[in-house]
Amino acid sequence: MLDGEDYEHKKYFSLLQDAANKTMKYDLGVGIAIGFLWAASLWSYALGFWYGAKLIADQVSIILI
Repeated sequence: MLDGEDYEHKKYFSLLQDAANKTMKYDLGVGIAIGFLWAASLWSYALGFWYGAKLIADQVSIILI
C-alpha cells in the first residue's frame, strides 16, 4: 500500500462512524417527535368521532348556523 494510506483510511472511517452515530440519534428524535404529532392528530379524530356518536346517542340536537 502507499505510504500513509492505512492511517488516512482509519481516520476517515472514524469520522464516518461519528457522523453515522450522530445522525442515528438525531433521526431517532425526529421519528419520535413525528410519531407523537401523528398520534395526537389521530387521537383528535377519535375524540371527535366518539363525541359525535355520544351526542347522537344522547339525542342532543345541535343547531349549526
